[in-house]
Order: sequence, then structure tokens, then C-alpha cells
Amino acid sequence: MTLVDKVGTLAIHPGALGDVVLFARLMELLPKPVALVAGGEKAAMLEGLGVVDRALSFESLPMHEVFYEEQQGSCTLGRILPACDRIISCLGSDDAGVRSRLVSICRSSECVFLPVRPSSNYPSHLVDLWCETLGIDAPVAWAPWKVPSEWNDAPLRANAILMHPGSGGLSKCWPVDSFIELAVELHKRDHRPVFILGPAEVDRWSEGQ
Repeated sequence: MTLVDKVGTLAIHPGALGDVVLFARLMELLPKPVALVAGGEKAAMLEGLGVVDRALSFESLPMHEVFYEEQQGSCTLGRILPACDRIISCLGSDDAGVRSRLVSICRSSECVFLPVRPSSNYPSHLVDLWCETLGIDAPVAWAPWKVPSEWNDAPLRANAILMHPGSGGLSKCWPVDSFIELAVELHKRDHRPVFILGPAEVDRWSEGQ
């Protein structure tokens, strides 16, 4: 894949689904167009929802090149990543060498590294911290994303409520029994609860749980 047009923002986040969804909320507030480098399916989903303008699969890119001093002419990222006004990255720490290489590769004037977790004493949400770091105002309420009609699966759509009971961090999870109680209550009210499991849940729970 080769992208030659310039974008307003190049956003990079190699994390899990929940982290990238939060990052996508930030993307809504940044100068357009926005190109997102993230896990292939996650990036494609956000492009399909219209949250970002371009999706690039993190796994298919030689992102290791930003961590090493490359020999002149050997860097391929510069022929793949679009030029941009600003880079917003959750990849790695704020290292001067990485910053310099990203700016050079993307012909950018600015590169901002964001924390992937707030400090233990930070009083608000991670997205609020990102907004503070970038000097932008977070909305009081976030509008839901509109799902394209072609994504709707008729058997699933009827009264379905999707529930994601897990995360990579066990301490952040609501008890499974509470999700089950909620699902039972929803079923009594003629809703169809559908559980969505990610890799962490598949590894953590047996099939019968």
C-alpha cells in the first residue's frame, strides 16, 4: 500500500480493541483528514465507521524502522506512510530518536507521544488526559457512531444488545456473574443479549463459563 497524499493527522496506536476505541474518540477531535495506524481489523473498522479517513494495518508495516537508525535509502516506511501535519502516537515512549525519525519519515512538523495509561492519582479519564496534553476540549457527551447499514446482520439485529464482559486487565472487569444477571434481565424484557469475547476472555474462561 502506498499513500502519497498529505493528511492532517497521522495517529498510531498498536494496542488492544478497547484502547484503540478510546483513541478513536480522540481522533474525532483532530484536524482532518486522519490516517490511523492500528491493528488491521481495528483500523479497518474505524475507517468503515467514518471515524478516520484512512486505515493502515500496524502488523503489515515495518514499524520497527522508527526504533533504529536506518541506513540512507533503506527505510521503507517513508514510501508507505502519508505525509502529515502532525503525528499523534501511542507507540513507544517519548524518545528523541524515535520522535526525530517519525517526523522525518512523515515529513511532519510535530510529533506528540501520548501516555497509554493515566497515573494512579489522575482524577479523570484517559481521554481527558489526552485532550489536556493536546490542548483541546473534550465534549461533555460523545455521540454514538453510526453503523453502516451493510454491516447489519438481520438475524443479529432483532432486539440484540451486544455485551463485552472482559478486558486485558482483570481488575477493570465487572464480575462475570453480574453480566449474566444483566443478560437474564434483558432477556426477560424481550432483548437478545449477545456476548462478544476477545482473546483475553477466551484464554481466561473455559467454554462452560
